[in-house]
Amino acid sequence: MFPNDAEAAWQLAESASLFLRADPGRAGQGTIALVVTDLEAEVAQVAARGVATGPVEQVGEAGIKCVVTDPDGNSVELVQLNHA
Repeated sequence: MFPNDAEAAWQLAESASLFLRADPGRAGQGTIALVVTDLEAEVAQVAARGVATGPVEQVGEAGIKCVVTDPDGNSVELVQLNHA
């Protein structure tokens, strides 16, 4: 699926999808987005391990996300999509 010219998404398994976004300003610096079914539960698990998370944010009408950044500056976006 190609939502627009800068994004692509593939469903790899029933519970696993891969999403890529082009961001020329960050070229060479990776960010990964993991699509989850229950963002609140995943954020709670991350926090329980002592890892700080960013706020849960609305992503247009697509869903919600939370960014987790490690001490080296790499980030992982946890995303819960709204399903029509």
